Amino acid sequence: MKIGRTDPCHCGSGKRYKNCCRDKDEAAAAAAAPAAPAVAAAPDAEGTAPPPKPGASAAKRSVAKQTQARPKGPPPPRPTVVRKHAV
Repeated sequence: MKIGRTDPCHCGSGKRYKNCCRDKDEAAAAAAAPAAPAVAAAPDAEGTAPPPKPGASAAKRSVAKQTQARPKGPPPPRPTVVRKHAV
């Protein structure tokens, strides 16, 4: 069973897992996992790249939606509301 981020830490410190041992556990798991070889898409004899893997385009679309450019700088000023006092 996988431990959740907000579950109590398995070391017994009383803290949440995300604030205690998560970084150490993820670093150990990354070091233990074998590195995948980087495979570049080489152009074929006609000079065009091979077609993308099935399902890859849907993943790229979802990432593109999440990473839309946001305007930099402070937000625009809010319009002021003029309230007239009751006489």
